[in-house]
Amino acid sequence: MHLFSISVSLILAALSTHAANLIISSGCQYTSLSGSVLYATCQSSDGSDVSTSIDLNQCVANTNGNLFCSKNGNYSATCSGCGLSANAGYLVCTCNDYNQAGQYADIELDQCLTNSDGNLTC
Repeated sequence: MHLFSISVSLILAALSTHAANLIISSGCQYTSLSGSVLYATCQSSDGSDVSTSIDLNQCVANTNGNLFCSKNGNYSATCSGCGLSANAGYLVCTCNDYNQAGQYADIELDQCLTNSDGNLTC
């Protein structure tokens, strides 16, 4: 278990809370994560760039150490050390399972988020 904890810690340490312009299929670029709030620039229907943000607690849940898309999921209550992956638009955290043991967990944000005329929504 100690080796697992070290491995998860190293993986999370390699992540940055600032991701350099991760393009997702919904026409957005994730720019940073602060706590549970994701900041992005999204393209509106007229082609202009819109600065937007969304609290991922509105869109993501932790169930037994796994992240899922879920309205008002409040994942951050049971997850810590979260960041954005360096290249693929994933939210990566250590999340508690039913035994309160920290587990590596990730989710592709494009599964949970959409671009609504330049604004991120669940």
